[in-house]
Amino acid sequence: MQPQPRRFLKTQLATLACLLTGLTALGQAHKTDEVRIVADLIDRLPQAKAQHAAEISIRPSGICGGIEKPSIYHHPLHAPSVSTIDYALGLPTLAEGEKLFLAFSIGLSDGAKLTNREDGIAFSVRLNGESIFRQAHRKNEWAAHAIDISSYAGKPTTLTLAVDSLKNSSYDWAVWGEPAILKLSPPGFPPRKKGPGSGVIFAKRHAHEPRTMMVNDQRHLVQPAKDSVSAWFPVYFETGKLEPPPTVAWPSGETIIANFPHQLVIDQIACEQVIPIAGEFIPLAMKVRNAGRGHYTQQNTKFFIVTGTNPLPSKFVPHLAPGEEAILRWRWKCPPEPKTIEMHAPFPGGLATHKFKTYTGQPPGKPITLQNDRMRIDFVPGKNGYEYARIHGRDGGDWFELGVWAPLASVTDSAETTTFSPRDIKISENNNCQFATFIHDTDRWVASVEVILPKNSRPMRILHQFKAKVDGPLFRATGPSIHLGDGTFGAAKSWGLFPGLEFLSGPEPSSNPRDLAPPNNTRVTPHPNKITAPFMAVTVSPESKLPPTASGFYYSPDSLNGRAQAGIDSPRLLPSKPLSLSLIWDPGQKWDGRLSLPTAHYASPNQPSLANSHHLALSIPSIPTHAPEYPGDSFQPYPAEAGQSFSIRAELSVTSGNALRAFGEWITHRGGLPEPNPPPRSFTDEVALCRTGFLETVRGDRPGTFRHCIDWASNPSAGFNLLLWLDGLITGHADSRDTAVAATEPMSGDQLVSPSLTHILRWELPFHYGRLAEGIETLDRRITALAASQHPDGGWRQPRLTGKHARLGQAGDAVSGTVARQTMDLLRHARITGSSASLESGLKALGFLNSFALPRGSQMWECPMYQPDILAAAYAVAANHDAWRCTGEEHYLSEAIRWAETGVPFIYLWTLPAKPMMLGATIPVFGSTFFSHSWLGVPVQWCGLVYSYHVWQLQETLGSRTGLAKRLAKRSDLGFTPANWQRIVRHITVSAMHQQFTDGDKIGTYPDSIVDFEKKMPAFINPEDIMANVLLLNGHNPDIKTIRLGQAEQTVTISSAAKIQTKMDNESLAIEFDYYPGQPVHFLVNRIQPKAVSVNGKPLPRVKHAPDRNAGWWQPDNSDRVYITTPHQTTKGFLEISF
Repeated sequence: MQPQPRRFLKTQLATLACLLTGLTALGQAHKTDEVRIVADLIDRLPQAKAQHAAEISIRPSGICGGIEKPSIYHHPLHAPSVSTIDYALGLPTLAEGEKLFLAFSIGLSDGAKLTNREDGIAFSVRLNGESIFRQAHRKNEWAAHAIDISSYAGKPTTLTLAVDSLKNSSYDWAVWGEPAILKLSPPGFPPRKKGPGSGVIFAKRHAHEPRTMMVNDQRHLVQPAKDSVSAWFPVYFETGKLEPPPTVAWPSGETIIANFPHQLVIDQIACEQVIPIAGEFIPLAMKVRNAGRGHYTQQNTKFFIVTGTNPLPSKFVPHLAPGEEAILRWRWKCPPEPKTIEMHAPFPGGLATHKFKTYTGQPPGKPITLQNDRMRIDFVPGKNGYEYARIHGRDGGDWFELGVWAPLASVTDSAETTTFSPRDIKISENNNCQFATFIHDTDRWVASVEVILPKNSRPMRILHQFKAKVDGPLFRATGPSIHLGDGTFGAAKSWGLFPGLEFLSGPEPSSNPRDLAPPNNTRVTPHPNKITAPFMAVTVSPESKLPPTASGFYYSPDSLNGRAQAGIDSPRLLPSKPLSLSLIWDPGQKWDGRLSLPTAHYASPNQPSLANSHHLALSIPSIPTHAPEYPGDSFQPYPAEAGQSFSIRAELSVTSGNALRAFGEWITHRGGLPEPNPPPRSFTDEVALCRTGFLETVRGDRPGTFRHCIDWASNPSAGFNLLLWLDGLITGHADSRDTAVAATEPMSGDQLVSPSLTHILRWELPFHYGRLAEGIETLDRRITALAASQHPDGGWRQPRLTGKHARLGQAGDAVSGTVARQTMDLLRHARITGSSASLESGLKALGFLNSFALPRGSQMWECPMYQPDILAAAYAVAANHDAWRCTGEEHYLSEAIRWAETGVPFIYLWTLPAKPMMLGATIPVFGSTFFSHSWLGVPVQWCGLVYSYHVWQLQETLGSRTGLAKRLAKRSDLGFTPANWQRIVRHITVSAMHQQFTDGDKIGTYPDSIVDFEKKMPAFINPEDIMANVLLLNGHNPDIKTIRLGQAEQTVTISSAAKIQTKMDNESLAIEFDYYPGQPVHFLVNRIQPKAVSVNGKPLPRVKHAPDRNAGWWQPDNSDRVYITTPHQTTKGFLEISF
């Protein structure tokens, strides 16, 4: 795996023209200095003093002009206008020839919209109150600077980074890129001839000299704060394996090339087994990391582990780039007697140590066992009591060991970590349950555990209680701590699910930097608000594989390229069928009688502990106040008082099936989906609010135009026209109807079927309003071009990306989301037009789409390709549903349900008090935008509304076919009925309604995202998605209705905006239709040759041209399509076509 080192921006010199905005020059260098970081100001930000800021935060991948740098985001207030960050530093003394530089870049983050109103930022730096730098900046690009601060060496110093919002703070998204104090040390060493290297070029520009310089024949323009003052400029560089050191041409010739040294450290040594058995060979592991900014290339440093007095054979690490890690492994036969093993591993500048216990392979007594028809738990005795339990799942007629529960309970306080190993466990039972209870008393704590295993298939309930005997800080009390695969299948798995955070296929790891840059990729102990459902699970099956040894940064077994390295066959025992173990809890439980939200732990595999297993656990106290979310976070341990009691309640379940099936069982056992919040407005009031949004808030600056978001560009929109048209028909509102007519009449055929400004509505307008032939013929050309771009296997490939998108995914690869929307369009066209060519292409594409397991990668305009994505689920639901509507083949409906189920983990199924936006809020992706902006815990409701719209269409089909719906629900993982799917749509829509603005200059719109389930974040989106779903919930479906009659090539397709019922014999086709009174109704009928057409018994004239909105029927020359427009209807109508 190739991590994203936070401390160094890896880039080839060929891209430095985009990265760097300040340099000085040099000729060919004859020696190379060494440069070391004295103070990394990003690392030291938590200890700095910040004042007067709207926000100050670390951005591991801050982006300006599409270029990423580790950064500090620094947004000032309007008043006071100056915001500061003060660092108290002790600068080192310097030897002769050494220099001390402050190096940094300044910029305005991408996304800041710079209109005439925004006046930019003034950046400044002070040392001990003395100004050493000031520059105004008003560009989405980096400007790099270096300041020689050697005169401050050896002194205690206060360094101040300041930003001034000037006249206003609008879009003052200031970023400090890679701010650090660097020490240069000559005389250096001979320059490298070739090979990977990283460092910095310091180039000095004298007053009034040229601003361009050449680095390896690449031109760069510097931006001095003052042209009349000399200044240094830094250029960070990295060269590849076969590249020579950089050469620089610059008129002044005053330059320094300095290389960063590598620094190998041992982060961790550990036994990879949680319950190692004495006398057996056990796995030991060491994590070595290059903590320096230079490359480690020698591969000659020896690493070894000492157990007791005996060193194990030495091993070497491979080439390590800055920030990269390597895992070294040994197998060691431990002593035959159970004992505590102490081991250590020396490395330059340090010593890594670790202790672990070994356990007897021959327990002194029989295990105490609880079991039902699904799971068995064995409490294993040892010399010091019951120290752990083994958990088994029913695998046919046998039991399969899934993992161990260890320790049974533990507390970490100011003294130490105490693990509780009871001498005695009491067993009892009644007609319904089996019980196991124990108490363990120490000098500081009393712990008791009660286990209740129902005799039916319901989950096992576990209650941990802890009572403090002395005052003191509580760092952690651990309840159930489950290690799946320990000593058996290890890191192999088939599925992993932690709703809101992780959706894993095969052996792909959790906390993956592929989707989110460190440290935000860490999801081991997430903030509880990031969890959409209090549930976590891991699945093992006969197909489970171990992670590949060299997978690469983009590895996903659920991508086209990733299938070639889907994993390594597990050498260990696997079950004969899929088994899932899940841990469940109530986030609202009051663990100290007052506070709620216990801390969940999820690591699959357990890389943070170097354990060859998967870890699921629950603990207290809560994140973030009393426990850290990320390593290094500041927190206050809980102040426990003598006599105070604490509790943790959880459930453990074993399911025969995958993690989604286990998730469905959790929903069932808790009584079904939660009751939705009541909508904040009536249907009439909601339509009126959306109307105001369209007619006022997002109205465009030209007639007939609108804006997708407030202040965005104006364009025509067929989807907006449709919603206003429907508003006029449903409510009688004249302004809506008149606006829709005025905006639709001048539209071209292409605009009539354009998805411009919309997320959901696409081709519906001409079916409702008219001009159907014009729109469909334009659509035909678009779909023909789409089919022509299809790969022979039915899919499409990701094209090569450039600029800031270059790292989002691999060219030539494919995931579900990179093909789902195209597949949806092909099959939608096939359904409404009856096109056999579209159907053939669409079904071929669908076979490719349905070969993937999870929804991923539908938002590659900004999101990494391989992260789970609810939009991909939405489009896959629609594609499969239309395939069923075209063919009647049941397996497509099953696939539509499967994809719908994969969207449910993105939806909040629990809520905090007084947070009406939370229940039903939807996470867009389990990852980020451009690796830096995390979407974990940040709902983006428009993505969920697209999903809910297509889920509603699916449930309408299921709801009208009760027997089919029951049969498919029984076969599906979640087992949802049509009523369940309706509730999902209601949850999502009501949350969106609560997010919507009801007054002010944003009235009718809703935010792109929300923070803390209450703060509304830009951009502010038009109400299309909300109104489309509200219409569905109130009996008004904007979708095109289609009926297919006959089979194969003789299939007749009838499509209309009206509700239709049909009957056909050898002589005629009869259609009953129902639409809004006072309007003509438009039909597209395929594969018939009419002799006559009548409406309500009256002949309808055949016309020579497309009927548009006038009554008549028209069949183009050499076509089997017929376009029909009825006269204005006052009631339901009856259309008859004679053959």
